[in-house]
Amino acid sequence: MRPFNCSMARAVVLIKLVHNQLVQFMSKIIVFVVILILSKGSFHSCNRKLNNHNIRCVNYSTSGPIVFSDGSMVDFKTFFNVYYYEDLVMYQFPYYFDSTYDGKSILNKQERNNFFVYNRDSTWGYNYNPLNELQNNRRVKVDSMMRQTGLQSSNFDGIAKLQPVFSQFDTNTGILKETYAPSKEEHKAKDTIYFYFTSKLKDVDLSFSKKLDSIKKMKLFKIHLLFNGDYDEERKMTLPKTEVDYEIKEIPFENKEKIAGYFKLYKAHIPNK
Repeated sequence: MRPFNCSMARAVVLIKLVHNQLVQFMSKIIVFVVILILSKGSFHSCNRKLNNHNIRCVNYSTSGPIVFSDGSMVDFKTFFNVYYYEDLVMYQFPYYFDSTYDGKSILNKQERNNFFVYNRDSTWGYNYNPLNELQNNRRVKVDSMMRQTGLQSSNFDGIAKLQPVFSQFDTNTGILKETYAPSKEEHKAKDTIYFYFTSKLKDVDLSFSKKLDSIKKMKLFKIHLLFNGDYDEERKMTLPKTEVDYEIKEIPFENKEKIAGYFKLYKAHIPNK
């Protein structure tokens, strides 16, 4: 095995750490979704209007394969939306619900949504799930909800200690692209991390790395991980070539009255906010 220099060794270790923690992240998402579909409940609606034009929607998405200990892989994609209105933040987590009886499906698979609303300066928020009595109108700690969804991870903070092997700023798009990778001489697999930064989302608190956001004074909004096949000593297996993508982007959204209604529900629960 060829020796690494210190900085590139940290890069390789970090890349493998991110790969392993991605499996943990996906597991948390799966557990979170299972919790949401355990029971059904009543429906709530809200008629009073807020200024829908002041609501922003930011989409978070992750896609890539999960590699199991037997070497098999399964593609996994997950996403959710985050809405911002004044000092309020709302996470919308989609999930699928179906029901079976005596081994037979009695309800076609349906896409449903769980909503979690909180004030930026509050440690507590409210969970709303109109079709799930156990999850609806429930007061939940913000930190607890973020932990369940894997959103408090700091997997990429370690990159701040390293120097990119390539950096380019596009004056037309305002996007900074940085590449982190060991050289071929140092590591035959040459795993690579691509970071993309923008100034357009600096006011959005959703973050892959608050540390990197602060250092660059820009938002890390997109990450591309390229894992070239290599032998994993810890798991005693050869890892296939895989690619994983993370992205945060602002998007238009529909059902604005419904989204505004959940902000109103929260205001009713916390009138002084």
